[in-house]
Amino acid sequence: MSANCAPWPSQLVHVPTPDPMEAERAFLREQLVAASAGLVAEAKCMPDNQEDMWEEKMTWLRCWEEKMVGAEDAPALVEADDLYEQWTTEEAEAHVKAEQDIQMGKETVVELSDDGAVKMSHMEVPQPACKCS
Repeated sequence: MSANCAPWPSQLVHVPTPDPMEAERAFLREQLVAASAGLVAEAKCMPDNQEDMWEEKMTWLRCWEEKMVGAEDAPALVEADDLYEQWTTEEAEAHVKAEQDIQMGKETVVELSDDGAVKMSHMEVPQPACKCS
């Protein structure tokens, strides 16, 4: 063909314009197929027996309960956490102190022997006699 001649209509390839409604339907069909495949896969993962379903329910209930802690409960929970941390710190300090006392030879527990003497691991200390009046 020469540059100044236009092609005949029969020489043109006729490409139909896509129908927007048909394109939307095809897109929705693809989404439906993908969603149904996802649902089938999820259904295959469901627990088979009552015990597994009960465990699943309890897990979800615990998660829901954790998320549903009301704003009025939050300060009480913070206070309880602080008290627990304080208690554990005090217990740890008492344990360290007891360990240090044992290492230094000072027993934290004192026992009384049969004759009334205070008995420690390293020595025996007699009690002074009581003066009866």
